[in-house]
Amino acid sequence: AGIFYSSGSTGKPKGVPRDHATILHRAWLDRIDLDIQPEDRFLQLRQFSFSASLPDAMNALLNGCSIHLHDLRRKGMEELADTLAARRITVLRPPIELFRHFLASLPPGRTFPDIRCLVMTGDVFYRKDVEQARLHFPQDAVLIHHLSSSETGVLCRNKLTLGSPINGEVIPVGLPVEGKQILLLDDRHRVVPPGQTGEIAVRTEFRFHEYWNQPDLTAQKI
Repeated sequence: AGIFYSSGSTGKPKGVPRDHATILHRAWLDRIDLDIQPEDRFLQLRQFSFSASLPDAMNALLNGCSIHLHDLRRKGMEELADTLAARRITVLRPPIELFRHFLASLPPGRTFPDIRCLVMTGDVFYRKDVEQARLHFPQDAVLIHHLSSSETGVLCRNKLTLGSPINGEVIPVGLPVEGKQILLLDDRHRVVPPGQTGEIAVRTEFRFHEYWNQPDLTAQKI
């Protein structure tokens, strides 16, 4: 379906081909977990060259919803609040660091009653972030925090509402999504005991099949 590049957080960005099955699986997961309806309105914030842009576009279009664009480079953070209100956006998937800057830019009393789902991606999400979001978004809005990678897509998902009680300072990323099993392995590919550190391994049919033009690296990881 396309080739997208990883973020480069573990070295150089790597080309990761995505096929139709992985995209359809993610659209199906979000249809179930987010209760997506044709009336929903998604906001596209990310550039289409990044794999994280896929859920914004494909999950909207494959579920019969509308997708709305906001060019952050050109319009900046100042007009984002006006876009959310004018377009009556219902599903927002901002990178967490961007979301923090957005919340800090809002004046007291600025609210977005049409938002019914916030999906947090790309960083650690804290209790203080949730408390700040409660000042501007509906308390019954669905809040989802998850862990994902360019190679495997979404792995774990934690679903709650914005008004839910929170224990601890960090919002967990939740449990493995349907169709994916997560293992922690040692350097001999054995499952580590509870409480021990290991490398994350994913068992699923919905994953990448190669690193683009890097057969040696592909052989190491698959």
